[in-house]
Amino acid sequence: MNEDNGFPLLLEALDEKSRALFWHVWWRRHADISELRRIMNVSSDFEILFRIRDVINARAKEILGRPVLFFKESRVDPVSGRRLAFRWWFLDEIDLFGGESTVVDTFQEDGRFVVIMQVPGISRLSEASPPVVEYRNGVLKITLDKE
Repeated sequence: MNEDNGFPLLLEALDEKSRALFWHVWWRRHADISELRRIMNVSSDFEILFRIRDVINARAKEILGRPVLFFKESRVDPVSGRRLAFRWWFLDEIDLFGGESTVVDTFQEDGRFVVIMQVPGISRLSEASPPVVEYRNGVLKITLDKE
């Protein structure tokens, strides 16, 4: 299956903790093992390494044809220009939001409920008007003003 339509399937194939780890690395572009241990609330590196190798990357290989996370002993962050050591990185070539499907994901991280959502048609949000968040009868509504 190609990655243009496989990404929502990958999210569906991952458990909540694995999705939290995946999104953490994607959002920040990279993460070290201690950072991942903290957000996963585990004491052992083994669980992090297991989730990356045997859950996230294994499912990504099945669905997208390649892993999505990789480890580098040293790499320059293309955004900051800083050389970073011993980090897990998100594979740059994978376009998560390039397909026809809208992506919405929810999980818990550090005792918080996190919602990640693709918002087609909005390239920037208005800085003058913060998002309005409402929750009623088990339904979350987020209102955003476009610039």
